[in-house]
Amino acid sequence: MNKINQLNFSRQKVQLESGSIPQKRSLSISPFYPESVRDGPLFEPVPSVQTRLIGYAPILKFFMERCQLISLIDRHVPCDPRRTGLTHGEACVAMITGIFHQVFPLDAISKFATATDILQVILPHIPPDAYFDDRLGDTLDAIYNAGLGDLELILTRHMLKECTITVNSLHDDTTTAGAFPLFQQAYDGNTTDVNTYLEQWQYLIELLGHRDFLFVADSKLLSKENMAFLHPHEGRFLASVSMYASYKTWVEEALANHAAEALLPYKQRLNRGFEVACPITHEDETYDFRLLIFYDAELFARRNQSLAHRLTQTTAALEALRGKLNRYQLKT
Repeated sequence: MNKINQLNFSRQKVQLESGSIPQKRSLSISPFYPESVRDGPLFEPVPSVQTRLIGYAPILKFFMERCQLISLIDRHVPCDPRRTGLTHGEACVAMITGIFHQVFPLDAISKFATATDILQVILPHIPPDAYFDDRLGDTLDAIYNAGLGDLELILTRHMLKECTITVNSLHDDTTTAGAFPLFQQAYDGNTTDVNTYLEQWQYLIELLGHRDFLFVADSKLLSKENMAFLHPHEGRFLASVSMYASYKTWVEEALANHAAEALLPYKQRLNRGFEVACPITHEDETYDFRLLIFYDAELFARRNQSLAHRLTQTTAALEALRGKLNRYQLKT
């Protein structure tokens, strides 16, 4: 057993030093220790402890400050000189925080600020009674009048730069989650998707300052009007081809006339595939495109499994009807 040379007491830990090798031990003081030890700095009374409901407010505060939401909004949406106590940027941060915590009505933000300390952590200099609904409504009006699109452009540019987000490939699909959103727009209910892609592509060019990115979308991008616009404007895009009559003809001709096949890496395996020319004609102009065709074994297996499942269900339904045939229950 090593001889203990010295006891070093502190509030956080007690360390026993044995020779040149420090060892960490827990130490409990019994009444048999000298009073000088029991009454030392290790046993000073602990100050009062306060429990505050803050949730993930420190994380929100970190990213909101990193994105400079308050300063950027206040710079481009100036306040009325008569308004004091809560800027538009601070009001936006309060409303965004409320949305994160399922607090949507404007008149509930003040109650939320009073019931929890979340907003007090993010905006410690703002009292809870400053978040009344009229002031928050004025902020929404001011942002709308300043132009939502311009403000969104400024904030998104800063976030891309601050967080070093790569933008080599942009996926235009509202059903995809888990990526960084670059564009949002509310359209009339009668607007079809095919008429929105060019606007979104031009917005992305304005946002990024260049057009050297791959625009990935679904099959509705592949209208002749869209393709004829993107081709001369150096737009690079990739979209899946639906089996419409015109595309089906292309695929059948490619399958019959392609000269060679290549192995294409896909989903960590090599699949058979090939590339063929795919020219289109629009308003007496011809545009050359590339059509990539490859065999996806997983997709083929899923389709076969789905078809077999539907056949099994149909067979079971027909068997259930067999016992009901030719059984009339007539009343006289």
